[in-house]
Amino acid sequence: MLTKKLKKEIEILPCEVLQEMEDFIKTLKIKKDMKEAQKVKPLSLYGIWKGKFPEEFDLDKELYEIRSGWKKNLEDING
Repeated sequence: MLTKKLKKEIEILPCEVLQEMEDFIKTLKIKKDMKEAQKVKPLSLYGIWKGKFPEEFDLDKELYEIRSGWKKNLEDING
């Protein structure tokens, strides 16, 4: 009986109120998803890439060269 009464009440609610209720429910779901995501431990980037490059590949050197190139380009642009 209560469900029938609630159903009638819901049917007469203006569309705006229904939209607000839907938005609120979406917000709750997003917050729940965020809490779940916070429980996941981040992966170590070192661990992810470990063994993906040849031993002789010097990643630090390559990154330095890339960054130096960017800095030089910025200096050229900025004068």
